[in-house]
Amino acid sequence: MEKLELWDTNELTENHFGEAFSTDISKGQRAKKMLEKTKDCSKQLNEVNDLLYNTKVSEKDECLEMFQNIYYNFVNLQNSEGKGGFSVSSPFKKVISKGTKLYRVVEDKNYKGINFNSHLGRMNEEGEPVLYTAFNEKVALREVPEFQKNYLNEYEVVNDIPVLYCYFDNIVCMQNVTEDDRKIAKQLLYFKNKILTKEATETIKEKLYWITNWLSNRDMINNCNSLGVVYASTKMKASQSVLNPTKNSIGFNKYADFVFKGDTLNGYIQLKKQSKL
Repeated sequence: MEKLELWDTNELTENHFGEAFSTDISKGQRAKKMLEKTKDCSKQLNEVNDLLYNTKVSEKDECLEMFQNIYYNFVNLQNSEGKGGFSVSSPFKKVISKGTKLYRVVEDKNYKGINFNSHLGRMNEEGEPVLYTAFNEKVALREVPEFQKNYLNEYEVVNDIPVLYCYFDNIVCMQNVTEDDRKIAKQLLYFKNKILTKEATETIKEKLYWITNWLSNRDMINNCNSLGVVYASTKMKASQSVLNPTKNSIGFNKYADFVFKGDTLNGYIQLKKQSKL
């Protein structure tokens, strides 16, 4: 299991759990209002479901505008007393360590690295250079349909990769934040996690992937050194995909996926072995 160190205390306070927006209300007032607002995110999740299943939108910009209204109305405070918000991001240094094994099941034996002709995916725009992998052979096998299960590629991380972790849903190990902040963060992260790992049926796939791409790219921009995204596998049971926190560090378990976003793996990932299935 990978271990992640906490960010510096000042960075944690200012960049991850401080007031993310300019505000003229006190932190105590902000926390009280945000606690009330985020005590239950079922309403917002229902609004997202309504957008995905019942709202007729054919354009990406229109879909994202509607989702952003739901998202920002949930995570931001805007009222007569001022505006404020809550920044939700991982408080941990996010690195996939040198020596980590990654796996991908492929149909074509010549598929060994970056896909430059990608279709729209959960974590990539159409045509964006990507490599989807898993931390476990079992997950890699579950991620592709039966007819594509011809070869198993085993990769090795040759240098530490800075990444974004999208699926924190347990805040018990966070330090230097108030109990109210933990409660707020847990709801906001749960909201984000439910969307990022939602099953992509044919009915909603395009709209869902527009949304998950916007969420992950927005967070990657805020973590500008990130070269990819780690997220819970949608093919495994939810209970197998959660993080395992300890007092001072946190690790992702083996039921997670990693997508490398970039046009070259040089210096980061090498194909070590390809096996016929």
